[in-house]
Amino acid sequence: MSNLWQKTIERYVRLSFRRPLLLVSAALALAAGCAWYASKNLAVVTDLSTLLPEGTASVAALDESKRRIGSTDFFTIAIESKSKDARAIARMQDALAACIESDWPDARWVQVGRDTAFFRRHALYYLPDEKLVELRDLLDEEVIRQSSKSLPGMVNLLDDEPEESKGAGRRRLEDWYEADLPERLGLPQQVADEFHGFFGRAEAGPSDGPSLPPDLTGRLIGPLGDVGVVLVQLDAPSTDLDYARQALERGTRLIDAIDPASVAADLEVEVVGAYRSFKEVDAVAGDGALATGISVSLVLVLMLAFFRSPRIIAAVIVPLACSGAAILALTAVVYGRLTVLTVFVLAMLAGMGIDFGIHLYGRLLDEVRAGRDTPAATAHSLRICGPALLAAAVTTIAALLTLLLGHFEGFKEFAVVAGLGLGLCLILTLLIVPPLVALMHRIVPLRARPSRRDAIEPTRGRRSRVTVLAVVALGAGLLLTGVAAWFAPRVEFEYDFRNLRGPGTGASIRYGRAIGHDASTTPAVLLGASREQMRDVHEQLLERTERDPDSRIKSFVTLRTFVPPAEDQRRRQDLIRQIGAIASKPALRRVKGENRRLLDELLSMTDAEPFDHGDLPAWAARVIGERDGEVGRIGHVYARVKDWDAISVRELQRELESLETGGAPLSVACSSFILSDVIAMVQRDGARLVLSASAALLVILGAFTRRPLPTLILVGAIGCAALWTAGVMGLFGIRLGLYNLIAIPVVLGVGIDGAIHLYHGGRDLGRGGIARNLRTTGKLVTASSFTTIAGFSGLLFVSHQGLKTIGVLAGLGVGLSWLAVMLLLPFALSRLATRRSSGGGQP
Repeated sequence: MSNLWQKTIERYVRLSFRRPLLLVSAALALAAGCAWYASKNLAVVTDLSTLLPEGTASVAALDESKRRIGSTDFFTIAIESKSKDARAIARMQDALAACIESDWPDARWVQVGRDTAFFRRHALYYLPDEKLVELRDLLDEEVIRQSSKSLPGMVNLLDDEPEESKGAGRRRLEDWYEADLPERLGLPQQVADEFHGFFGRAEAGPSDGPSLPPDLTGRLIGPLGDVGVVLVQLDAPSTDLDYARQALERGTRLIDAIDPASVAADLEVEVVGAYRSFKEVDAVAGDGALATGISVSLVLVLMLAFFRSPRIIAAVIVPLACSGAAILALTAVVYGRLTVLTVFVLAMLAGMGIDFGIHLYGRLLDEVRAGRDTPAATAHSLRICGPALLAAAVTTIAALLTLLLGHFEGFKEFAVVAGLGLGLCLILTLLIVPPLVALMHRIVPLRARPSRRDAIEPTRGRRSRVTVLAVVALGAGLLLTGVAAWFAPRVEFEYDFRNLRGPGTGASIRYGRAIGHDASTTPAVLLGASREQMRDVHEQLLERTERDPDSRIKSFVTLRTFVPPAEDQRRRQDLIRQIGAIASKPALRRVKGENRRLLDELLSMTDAEPFDHGDLPAWAARVIGERDGEVGRIGHVYARVKDWDAISVRELQRELESLETGGAPLSVACSSFILSDVIAMVQRDGARLVLSASAALLVILGAFTRRPLPTLILVGAIGCAALWTAGVMGLFGIRLGLYNLIAIPVVLGVGIDGAIHLYHGGRDLGRGGIARNLRTTGKLVTASSFTTIAGFSGLLFVSHQGLKTIGVLAGLGVGLSWLAVMLLLPFALSRLATRRSSGGGQP
């Protein structure tokens, strides 16, 4: 260490003991200012799309979707009736819709039902020509049969005779109609429902309750009549958290004003869906505060257990608190937000940043115990611990900064915030501990008698026993390494979104049945450049669903879905007129009963004229329309995927991205694709991050030890710890995932810190100094490791599943790193001491 550095330390220590109150007060005032600034300028953001690189296709498509069609989220009010009173639900829907339409200027439209009368009238226009020809011929044959009913062998196609009495091989309308015909043709579900109802092929309703009254079938009410919804398109999306909070409060006030009990005693009404998303933000922010509180509490308890002195609590907590306030203020300046990955930064610093104070103050106590006065002990501790603290901080920060080499912006942001936080912890610990010690020394002088255990040199027999224990520990460590190598390959990646998500919105009404089985809260939106392009896309989607029954595409809606091409409609109009002429012939007037109703319904369909998108019901036109009035350039795809399965979502994404578009751009927007891209990006970055962190640690350790053998020993110990961690994960099925991958560089960095301190503390103790090194430095390494575990343990109590996995992996990894250091390094350090004493030189 240079004379300049020694003089700087001595001068600062003298200043600290002359003006301790001034320096400590200045630090606390600065921390208070930082905390105030952070409270005014930091927001919690849970939207993962903000953490993907700029230009990512899924994010760009989602932005384009918001620009062209507005928010894809509906402000949704759910209504539940325990007695399955559908009419009460309908009355509540009408009351809510009337108030929203008259009092909410930002409501673009309100929907309580889907009128399907238009599709019933025009159903035949959606059929291909060959099916219309088949229907025409079938009716023509029936006319002949009715006209020749008295002839032998002729029977009525629409009569009510029992099935067993009818002739074999006879054709019927049911033979013409195939139950899956509408789906195979890519027809909208509303048209399919009309066909199913007309031909008597509607699926049986649920058997555990009443069916919906016929006059309410067009309502957004579930088939049992127990749940209904009101859908509202608002001007601002749910991602505008302030707006979402206001919308939820306004909706809640409206529900209270109407008073559901005045409509029906058992009605329950609440706002559900995306506009409760800010509740997840509140929950994540609460998780961060909870994790910090638990972490700090556990750290304090452990420190009292290790050192049994309130002095060290103050010596480490004050610098830590100042560092926490400073890093929040810096985060507000640099990013202006906390994400789900950085919201727990204070909990992390409570465990990692406290190590500096533990080692510095612990060494200071040893120096006082050795007989130095407090100022001299403080200066000597800074000189002795400075290099080790710097090396430990640099290795951990370097391991964190390797996250910058990945593509996921969330990891990069975490690396910057955590790295800056640790750097501030080191700097403020070195600056605040001396005046804090001086201030406490003025209040209660620090006096400690030398410990006999430290003063007495170990005997030869005691040294032999220590050496034997070191060999046994080394053997146990190698055995654990072999067992871990067997289980490590079993570690898997987490693809289940349910294990990565935060808490739900808190809604209690399950409203999915009222939306409709053809709809989805997260459809994929096709954003084309022209109608012609979307027509080609429609044909490709139709071909895929017909050719591949295992396709993940369940159904789709485009302009062509709702509005067949004009030339097709004109051609079909001729066939429909022919069908109408045949169905109205006198020979079929003798048909009675239910069959008469079917023929009358068919006749009403034949009166419909060709139509355009302007004739569609308003709710259907909105599906294919854009904010600027353009129609036909977008489409919606409903898929057979579970939105929590990253693998199936990714397969759907690839299937849609493979659509041929003739060179023109076609964006596919879906919120599920955001998380799919995040998972894929993190998985690709995983191996690179581990290798980069390992390489950075190797380089920094080489610069610190300046000898290859000690470097390899330290890296080998942490390598074994990493293998043990992987083995435990494989044994107990703990998976790597989106969130806990960031724990890997943290574990590597923190693990190497203990090895550095143990190596640094044993360099000058000689062959017989192993036991003393373990009693002094080893105690501090143990304390810092367990306080780090405590810092991450706060994450085990949060509700966000992804954050919880960080606590699991970090705690496990740091604990096993401590075990590896304590088992493997003593023997290796004794061999290095032997080489040095026998003339091998500085290790």
